[in-house]
Amino acid sequence: MKKMPLLIATVMLVAVISAFTTKRPTQLFYRESVDEFKEILGDGSCEPGSFYCTYTWIGAGDPGSTNNPADYSPQGISSRIFVPEP
Repeated sequence: MKKMPLLIATVMLVAVISAFTTKRPTQLFYRESVDEFKEILGDGSCEPGSFYCTYTWIGAGDPGSTNNPADYSPQGISSRIFVPEP
């Protein structure tokens, strides 16, 4: 019976720690121009162009908080651009 409070405390500690370390699903971004990235919020298609179709955030801080190309990792085939549907 003396082990029960320790078990409960351990379960609560694991729950609190996991709540703060849960990762968000991967957000995808597209390149609007040379130094402008926007989050993909809807449907669209990849058309011939001069950038990659999609990018994922690899920078520090909040996803999409900067437009620095070094903070984004290109995904897929090059020479394609994402065109959002209206």
